[in-house]
Parts: sequence; C-alpha cells; structure tokens
Amino acid sequence: MFYKMAKKGEISSDLIKASKILDGLKLQKKTSDSRLGEITIYSDPTTNTFIAQKTITCSSTEEAESHIKLAQQRLAFNHPYIARLLDYSVVKQKGLCSTSIVISLFYEMPKKTLHMEVNEKRQ
Repeated sequence: MFYKMAKKGEISSDLIKASKILDGLKLQKKTSDSRLGEITIYSDPTTNTFIAQKTITCSSTEEAESHIKLAQQRLAFNHPYIARLLDYSVVKQKGLCSTSIVISLFYEMPKKTLHMEVNEKRQ
C-alpha cells in the first residue's frame, strides 16, 4: 500500500499534505467550469498563468483515501489534451459533531479549450 494504516475511521497522518502552490498567487474568482465543476481561479502575476483549485469534501476516511490515491495517480499522468494536476493538499477539519477531510486539487488552467480551438478552425 502507499500509506500506513490508521485506526478504523481515522485518516493516517501520512496522508495529510500541505501544498505551497498558492503562495504568491492572487485570487481571481470563483466560478463553475464545464470541465472541473465548481472551482476557484488564482493567477500568478509573475508568469501570467492561471491555476484552478477544485475542492472535494469527504465525510469518510475510505472516501478520502480513494480520492487521495486518484490524485497521486493523476500527478504522474501527463497528456497534452487533459488538464494537468500540479499538486494537491489534504486537510482534516473538525466541526462540532463531525470531522471532514478536505482535499484541494490544483490544476493548470489551459488558455484555450477544445471548444475554442474547434471554433478557430471553423473560421
């Protein structure tokens, strides 16, 4: 397995992961994207690039572990026509009566979409 086993119902401390990808970035907007769903877009003023943050909230450890495993696999996957996952972070949030695990996925925002490219070729 890719992680140490924790007690049943608890997420392993090895899975908690911080990301420094948002350091120095400016919040642009929260929006709904047809490819990623509800996202928050950040911009890097030095490189003029955009990063999309997709947040997944999990109520169970098993659900969180499966999302984390998929994120780890997606980090290794690189294809020119699929949005590239740059990094991810995992935070455990404790509420009054429940604990949730918040996974943030950070994607590179492409400047063009497939829809935009098709329209350009039609012209």
